[in-house]
Amino acid sequence: MANIKEKVQAKMENITKVSNELEKVKNRPNKELVVLVRIGAYLQNIYTGMENILKQLLSHKNSLPVGVLYQRE
Repeated sequence: MANIKEKVQAKMENITKVSNELEKVKNRPNKELVVLVRIGAYLQNIYTGMENILKQLLSHKNSLPVGVLYQRE
């Protein structure tokens, strides 16, 4: 099973690939509906990838410091 560093690295590589594809699509002069849908899908993939990285990092930790989720009074 891959360790957390390998999992995060794989997610980052996927985000980079999607970002590169987004750069190709966004520079097209004619923004047809299909192109706009592709842009939306790429943005969703980037967001999901980042979210998965955060989930991996948080699940790797047994507990979070107290101040992260709420302020102690």
